[in-house]
Formats: sequence, C-alpha cells, structure tokens
Amino acid sequence: MATAPKGDPRDALAHSLICSDVKILAPKLEEIAVCETRFLNLSGYDAVIYETGRSDELAKLYFAMKRSHACDAMHTQHGVRLAFDVISKSRGWAVWPEWSEALGKYVGGDPEWYEPVVAAYKGRGLHWGGDWNSIKDCPHFQWNCEGMHESPSDHARALFAAGGYEAVWKNVGAM
Repeated sequence: MATAPKGDPRDALAHSLICSDVKILAPKLEEIAVCETRFLNLSGYDAVIYETGRSDELAKLYFAMKRSHACDAMHTQHGVRLAFDVISKSRGWAVWPEWSEALGKYVGGDPEWYEPVVAAYKGRGLHWGGDWNSIKDCPHFQWNCEGMHESPSDHARALFAAGGYEAVWKNVGAM
C-alpha cells in the first residue's frame, strides 16, 4: 500500500529502493502489465509502472513509515512479484483518489484518467487494490486467482521458502 511521498526524511532512501522492472514479475503478469500499459498509452493515458517487486528492506521501511501494513516483503504480493503499482508519468500519484472513511467513498483524483486505467487492468483479470475491504490501495494491481489474498498466504510463503518465485507462480497459474 505504498502511498505518495509525504516529505518524510526517509523518502529518498525509499525512492532509491523502488524497482520498476516489469521483467521480474511472474511471466503472465508481466505480459498483462506490458500490453495494457502500452494500450493505455496509445490511447492517450500516460500510465507508467512505478513499482513491481519489493525488497525486504523497502517493505520494512514502508512499514516503519506507516505506508504499508506489510511488515516485510513476504507479506506483500510485491514481495513475490505478483503485483505492480501504476501512476501517471506527468502527474504522479495525483490522478488517484483517496478513500474517505468519513464519507464512505473516494474523493479527488482524476476519474477520467483512473477509471479507464482500472478498467483496462481489471479487464485482464487483475485484482485492484481500490476494491479491497480493509485498506484501499488505488495504484495497486495484482494477480488474481481462486483463493488469492491481498497478501501472500502462509502456504504461498512456504512455497516461496521451498522453491522461490517460480513455485509460487506455478501454484497460482502465473507462469
């Protein structure tokens, strides 16, 4: 649930640790990320993949900065390379709305930008972080399959420990 930088002195370190390389994603997720982002940009949107895989160091930093509920990389789908975040190249995070608990709805952002972006990735079967019941993470898209959680399950973490990324990806059909 990485959020836009808020002026924390640790922002520079966090930014230096961000990985935007789509080639490290699970193969089927990489294909969707590349194809849909290209389609969106050809359609006039300036979508850019901001973050793909997340290191343990970055996950712990985000957690310490209260920008994520994931205490380490194995508690986020970014950590097993099954998620990516999308922002606007020209406007950054400003295109995404914020969830208002008081109003029970999204406020702000640019619906003319984010609604087609969300539709494109969801149309390819991805799960959108803006649909989550617990937290709202609008820039976040992740692989979706039966039984998949917002963060990796104990089973997924055990698969990773035994066989790495490919063991997890095979289990969820992302190879």
